[in-house]
Amino acid sequence: MPKAQDPQKRIGSKWTAMAPQHREKHFELIGVEKSGSSQSPKYLLRSILSGKVYPVEAEVLQDLNRWHKGWL
Repeated sequence: MPKAQDPQKRIGSKWTAMAPQHREKHFELIGVEKSGSSQSPKYLLRSILSGKVYPVEAEVLQDLNRWHKGWL
């Protein structure tokens, strides 16, 4: 995810966890939590299976070993 792009424009995008836990593999980005100016935003991902919402740091979501944009 390029830093120059507005995080709000990513809402609704689909994501796949490369190492699923508790059978939760597919997620939808539903929101962005912006913290202090020095911290990167946290993305709110909702599990398609359980409906639980998880905050994920922007740097973690960019890690191709952990997340894939789209559903696999």
